[in-house]
Amino acid sequence: DAMAGYFSGLYVFDNTQGEIYRYATLDSQPQAWTAEDSRKPAEGTASAVIDGNIWTATEQGETMRFWKGKYEETFAFPAYPKNAKIVRLLTQVDTPLLFLIDTKEGRVVVMNKNGELTSQYRSRQLLDAALSPDAKTLFLLQEGNIVTIKIP
Repeated sequence: DAMAGYFSGLYVFDNTQGEIYRYATLDSQPQAWTAEDSRKPAEGTASAVIDGNIWTATEQGETMRFWKGKYEETFAFPAYPKNAKIVRLLTQVDTPLLFLIDTKEGRVVVMNKNGELTSQYRSRQLLDAALSPDAKTLFLLQEGNIVTIKIP
């Protein structure tokens, strides 16, 4: 299961049902957001992020895109080796890129929003990462250290 916030809403992805639930406020009841014919069960969904689309990523790096409650497409993990362990998916509204944080191989896999690999950044002992609001700086959390990478 994964969750992401967007404006005042919270979206929660239920792996087993393939449903995305929207909480309008934290004290509201969840509403099914996904159209019935767009539910996509995805075992091992590790992360979700929203830029208008809802993007989800499995631990193996498969990425799905949803728009206005409908499933749109799935992208296979674009990098080698394929034996990834994705812990976080990052993007921002104004960037054409998705960042997959792979702690098993110690890398950040960067792909465009059409599913094509654009670059990779390697980092020893990579634990997690964050992306600046303008999507121009990537912050990599390593054991006892934070490294910054400028995104061209």
